[in-house]
Amino acid sequence: MTNIVVVDDEALIRQAYTDIFEDMGYGVTAFESGLALLDSFHTLNADLIILDVQMPGLDGISVCRKIRELPDGKKTPIIIISGSCGRADPDLIYSGANRFIHKPVDTESLIEAVQKTLAEAS
Repeated sequence: MTNIVVVDDEALIRQAYTDIFEDMGYGVTAFESGLALLDSFHTLNADLIILDVQMPGLDGISVCRKIRELPDGKKTPIIIISGSCGRADPDLIYSGANRFIHKPVDTESLIEAVQKTLAEAS
């Protein structure tokens, strides 16, 4: 089963994404912080990671960069969701993410981004 990892500090958003992906038949692992994800990364077998940019402790861009530094993290597809950075923001562009989604996120765009990113990774 494909495992999607969702990282967002807002419980309602984590639950909404979890519901969407589970309804699509994916397994979902959710974290409320990037630090929690990094602590568990090696045991996750993540097929795709979805990161929010604005999180306490360590923002999504920094988490993405740290994942890319890990031997197992170089190939893991990552989608970053941002309401604070523009599409041309250098931090986003050079974060190492495969794809970016700008908030507010509509369900169709999220599903399309996930399906395209997973297809490109296989």
